[in-house]
Amino acid sequence: MSLLEWLGESRNPGPVGDVHLTPPPPEGGPPARIVVRALVALALLAAVTWYAIDDALEVGGTPLAPALLVAYLALSAFVSPEPDADNIGYARGLVDDPFRWSDDANRTLLFLAVALAPGRFVIGALLDAVRLARGRRTIVLPPRDRDGR
Repeated sequence: MSLLEWLGESRNPGPVGDVHLTPPPPEGGPPARIVVRALVALALLAAVTWYAIDDALEVGGTPLAPALLVAYLALSAFVSPEPDADNIGYARGLVDDPFRWSDDANRTLLFLAVALAPGRFVIGALLDAVRLARGRRTIVLPPRDRDGR
Protein backbone atom coordinates (compact mmCIF):
# COMPACT_ATOMS: atom_id res chain seq x y z
CA MET A 1 0.00 0.00 0.00
CA SER A 2 1.50 3.30 -1.03
CA LEU A 3 1.48 6.50 1.01
CA LEU A 4 -1.03 8.06 -1.38
CA GLU A 5 -3.41 5.15 -0.91
CA TRP A 6 -3.02 5.26 2.85
CA LEU A 7 -3.73 9.01 2.93
CA GLY A 8 -6.53 8.80 0.38
CA GLU A 9 -8.57 6.12 2.14
CA SER A 10 -7.56 6.25 5.75
CA ARG A 11 -10.91 7.72 6.80
CA ASN A 12 -13.40 6.66 4.15
CA PRO A 13 -12.46 3.46 2.31
CA GLY A 14 -14.29 2.62 -0.89
CA PRO A 15 -16.54 -0.40 -1.32
CA VAL A 16 -14.85 -3.76 -1.77
CA GLY A 17 -16.39 -6.83 -3.38
CA ASP A 18 -16.92 -10.17 -1.71
CA VAL A 19 -16.02 -13.83 -2.10
CA HIS A 20 -18.96 -16.26 -1.97
CA LEU A 21 -18.49 -19.95 -1.26
CA THR A 22 -21.27 -21.32 -3.46
CA PRO A 23 -21.39 -23.80 -6.33
CA PRO A 24 -22.29 -22.48 -9.78
CA PRO A 25 -26.03 -21.85 -10.12
CA PRO A 26 -27.96 -24.02 -12.59
CA GLU A 27 -28.21 -22.48 -16.05
CA GLY A 28 -31.34 -24.27 -17.18
CA GLY A 29 -32.60 -23.80 -20.69
CA PRO A 30 -33.47 -26.25 -23.42
CA PRO A 31 -31.99 -29.74 -23.15
CA ALA A 32 -30.04 -29.27 -26.38
CA ARG A 33 -28.16 -26.31 -24.92
CA ILE A 34 -27.39 -28.26 -21.73
CA VAL A 35 -26.03 -31.17 -23.78
CA VAL A 36 -23.90 -28.88 -26.00
CA ARG A 37 -22.48 -27.08 -22.96
CA ALA A 38 -21.70 -30.46 -21.34
CA LEU A 39 -19.94 -31.69 -24.50
CA VAL A 40 -17.83 -28.53 -24.69
CA ALA A 41 -17.01 -28.85 -20.97
CA LEU A 42 -16.03 -32.50 -21.40
CA ALA A 43 -13.82 -31.61 -24.37
CA LEU A 44 -12.07 -28.88 -22.36
CA LEU A 45 -11.68 -31.17 -19.36
CA ALA A 46 -10.34 -34.01 -21.52
CA ALA A 47 -7.80 -31.74 -23.22
CA VAL A 48 -6.49 -30.29 -19.95
CA THR A 49 -6.45 -33.71 -18.27
CA TRP A 50 -4.54 -35.22 -21.19
CA TYR A 51 -2.00 -32.40 -21.01
CA ALA A 52 -1.62 -32.78 -17.23
CA ILE A 53 -1.18 -36.56 -17.39
CA ASP A 54 1.18 -36.29 -20.37
CA ASP A 55 3.28 -33.78 -18.44
CA ALA A 56 3.26 -36.01 -15.36
CA LEU A 57 4.41 -39.09 -17.30
CA GLU A 58 7.17 -37.27 -19.17
CA VAL A 59 10.76 -37.75 -17.99
CA GLY A 60 11.49 -34.80 -15.76
CA GLY A 61 7.83 -33.82 -15.81
CA THR A 62 5.82 -32.60 -12.88
CA PRO A 63 3.78 -35.32 -11.19
CA LEU A 64 1.98 -32.50 -9.43
CA ALA A 65 0.05 -31.37 -12.54
CA PRO A 66 -2.96 -33.72 -12.11
CA ALA A 67 -3.23 -32.77 -8.44
CA LEU A 68 -3.12 -29.08 -9.37
CA LEU A 69 -5.88 -29.64 -11.92
CA VAL A 70 -8.10 -31.30 -9.30
CA ALA A 71 -7.35 -28.50 -6.83
CA TYR A 72 -8.19 -25.85 -9.44
CA LEU A 73 -11.50 -27.52 -10.29
CA ALA A 74 -12.38 -27.88 -6.60
CA LEU A 75 -11.49 -24.25 -5.94
CA SER A 76 -13.45 -22.99 -8.93
CA ALA A 77 -16.44 -25.14 -7.97
CA PHE A 78 -16.92 -23.45 -4.61
CA VAL A 79 -15.25 -20.02 -4.75
CA SER A 80 -17.06 -17.20 -6.52
CA PRO A 81 -15.28 -13.81 -6.25
CA GLU A 82 -17.45 -10.76 -7.01
CA PRO A 83 -15.59 -7.44 -7.25
CA ASP A 84 -17.39 -4.13 -6.79
CA ALA A 85 -17.47 -2.79 -10.35
CA ASP A 86 -17.98 0.81 -9.21
CA ASN A 87 -14.61 0.90 -7.44
CA ILE A 88 -12.18 -0.78 -9.80
CA GLY A 89 -10.00 2.14 -10.93
CA TYR A 90 -10.25 4.42 -13.93
CA ALA A 91 -11.34 3.39 -17.43
CA ARG A 92 -13.09 0.27 -16.13
CA GLY A 93 -10.00 -1.07 -14.40
CA LEU A 94 -7.37 -0.31 -17.03
CA VAL A 95 -5.80 2.48 -14.96
CA ASP A 96 -5.07 2.18 -11.25
CA ASP A 97 -6.46 4.77 -8.85
CA PRO A 98 -3.38 5.92 -6.88
CA PHE A 99 -5.50 7.24 -4.00
CA ARG A 100 -7.45 4.05 -3.17
CA TRP A 101 -6.31 0.68 -1.84
CA SER A 102 -9.83 -0.71 -2.14
CA ASP A 103 -9.67 -0.61 -5.93
CA ASP A 104 -6.57 -2.83 -5.72
CA ALA A 105 -8.61 -5.36 -3.75
CA ASN A 106 -11.39 -5.19 -6.35
CA ARG A 107 -8.90 -5.64 -9.18
CA THR A 108 -7.54 -8.73 -7.42
CA LEU A 109 -11.08 -10.10 -7.08
CA LEU A 110 -11.65 -9.41 -10.79
CA PHE A 111 -8.46 -11.30 -11.67
CA LEU A 112 -9.56 -14.25 -9.53
CA ALA A 113 -13.02 -14.24 -11.12
CA VAL A 114 -11.51 -14.35 -14.61
CA ALA A 115 -9.00 -17.04 -13.63
CA LEU A 116 -11.69 -19.26 -12.10
CA ALA A 117 -14.28 -18.73 -14.87
CA PRO A 118 -13.25 -21.71 -17.07
CA GLY A 119 -13.39 -24.08 -14.10
CA ARG A 120 -16.79 -22.71 -13.05
CA PHE A 121 -18.03 -23.23 -16.61
CA VAL A 122 -16.85 -26.85 -16.68
CA ILE A 123 -18.27 -27.67 -13.25
CA GLY A 124 -21.56 -25.85 -13.92
CA ALA A 125 -22.09 -27.48 -17.31
CA LEU A 126 -21.39 -30.96 -15.96
CA LEU A 127 -23.71 -30.40 -12.98
CA ASP A 128 -26.47 -29.25 -15.36
CA ALA A 129 -25.96 -32.39 -17.46
CA VAL A 130 -26.21 -34.60 -14.36
CA ARG A 131 -29.40 -32.81 -13.32
CA LEU A 132 -30.82 -33.31 -16.82
CA ALA A 133 -29.90 -37.00 -16.79
CA ARG A 134 -31.64 -37.45 -13.45
CA GLY A 135 -34.75 -35.72 -14.75
CA ARG A 136 -34.34 -32.67 -12.50
CA ARG A 137 -34.37 -29.90 -15.07
CA THR A 138 -34.13 -26.37 -13.78
CA ILE A 139 -36.28 -23.93 -15.66
CA VAL A 140 -35.09 -20.36 -15.40
CA LEU A 141 -38.03 -18.07 -16.04
CA PRO A 142 -37.60 -14.54 -17.41
CA PRO A 143 -38.19 -11.71 -14.94
CA ARG A 144 -41.78 -10.49 -14.67
CA ASP A 145 -42.87 -6.94 -15.42
CA ARG A 146 -44.14 -4.69 -12.69
CA ASP A 147 -47.66 -5.14 -14.04
CA GLY A 148 -47.53 -8.85 -13.25
CA ARG A 149 -47.55 -9.98 -16.89
